[in-house]
Amino acid sequence: MNIASNPLHISIDAHWDDPAKVWSASSKDVFGLFVEAKSIDQLLGELARVFEDLQPADDSLPDAIHFQIECHKKTDSFTHCTLSVEHDLRKVAT
Repeated sequence: MNIASNPLHISIDAHWDDPAKVWSASSKDVFGLFVEAKSIDQLLGELARVFEDLQPADDSLPDAIHFQIECHKKTDSFTHCTLSVEHDLRKVAT
């Protein structure tokens, strides 16, 4: 795996909304960030898409974004997980 030399680090909090059957994610690092998806995989895709859309024309964002995602899901027993994912922004450059 080729890791970017200057990734932007973003902490994400994701919570399972059982009535809506979706993961909801937000971040204290990015004002106004709110993403929903039916699975963690879809959530990762939505987060990547948001940051790809935010990349300015002058390429002032880093080569990659490192997401540290804290997942919380209340079931009969509480579920918690931490995901660490790096998304390479250079792959989507035009």
